[in-house]
Amino acid sequence: MMLGVVGVFSSVIAYASLRDRKVEFGPQEVHGVAQVVRHGGFWMLALMQFIRLGAYYTFIAWLPIFLQEEYGLGLIEAGLAFSVFNIAGMVSNPLGGIVSDRTSEKIVILSSFMSLAAFVLMMIEVKIPIAVFFGTFMIGWLINFVRSPMFTIIPRLYGPSAVGKVSGIQNTFASIGALALPFMLGYVKDATGSYFYGWASLSMLFLLGSLIYFIVDRRWSLR
Repeated sequence: MMLGVVGVFSSVIAYASLRDRKVEFGPQEVHGVAQVVRHGGFWMLALMQFIRLGAYYTFIAWLPIFLQEEYGLGLIEAGLAFSVFNIAGMVSNPLGGIVSDRTSEKIVILSSFMSLAAFVLMMIEVKIPIAVFFGTFMIGWLINFVRSPMFTIIPRLYGPSAVGKVSGIQNTFASIGALALPFMLGYVKDATGSYFYGWASLSMLFLLGSLIYFIVDRRWSLR
């Protein structure tokens, strides 16, 4: 009931305060979905969104269980450790947008994806109690830090008038990742009897995301 009240209250605020802006179409604007999906950068960005949200839900689904089974934490301790993940995200989510505005999304995205690859591997190998909280905090920070900058790429490539349609389609691929990657980790864990190969695969996906962004940045001149 409390969550319902918060939802209704926030919806009223959003309805009263948000307005669509009138946008004049420029020479680089795109007007149709068909034009967007023919652009090679669109599919690369879709794969990056697949990795981003898929990894996010993999952490949500598997980190608490992983901390209990591999680190020997009790249910309460694992829940406390994972709460650090969400606390970090509350701060880093808006900060990622602020930092990318003042520097560039390139710096935020590349540094975050490459750091995530390292911290995921650290969680596998370093079985020190303090590493649980530090690693969980950093993973929560980085996976949320990259969220806002990834959506700023869209108006740079397609213009502000296409943000709604392109973001919607990109979110579809992100949702597919949220289904596929947690399932992948569970399947690999059952098949191998270990978390190692599943987490290592996720780490490799973060490195792949860094490579994809590098290609998009060089080929389609992102700033």
